[in-house]
Amino acid sequence: MVHRDVKPENVMVTHQGEVKLIDFGSVLVKVLAETNSLPVEKVEVGAVHYIAPEYLLKHSSSHQSDMYSVAMVIYEMLTGKLPFKAFKYQD
Repeated sequence: MVHRDVKPENVMVTHQGEVKLIDFGSVLVKVLAETNSLPVEKVEVGAVHYIAPEYLLKHSSSHQSDMYSVAMVIYEMLTGKLPFKAFKYQD
């Protein structure tokens, strides 16, 4: 499974100090991809500041895409800011 929406809002810390990932609404299940049973997505899923570049460019995600998102969350947690500024698209 690939979560595809790792962001601070989807990380929960329990009273025992355990970190839990929540909101599996956009999860990609490999067996569905292999049987071509996935719904067609017209828009990338996930929060734009945490999406891995390869997902935006190739529209394919993997566990490595989730690791990129985790790294973005940890960077923001440690520094209080995102490593990249928002990109403004201009025609």
